[in-house]
Amino acid sequence: MPGVNIVVKGTTTGTLTDAEGNYSLTLEKDDVLVFSFIGYASQEVTVGGRNIVDIDLAPEVTGLE
Repeated sequence: MPGVNIVVKGTTTGTLTDAEGNYSLTLEKDDVLVFSFIGYASQEVTVGGRNIVDIDLAPEVTGLE
């Protein structure tokens, strides 16, 4: 998904996904990535030494009263 905001938790380091949903960051193995996009639930993922971190964002369901 293009335009997903990705930030290293507790820092100002981050990026956005490109038109194909790809991104690149230099990270430490204990870093936690926070993925967010309007209309979708934010998701936190620990890098854990992986070179590739892919996720699926779920739509955020809110009801009107």
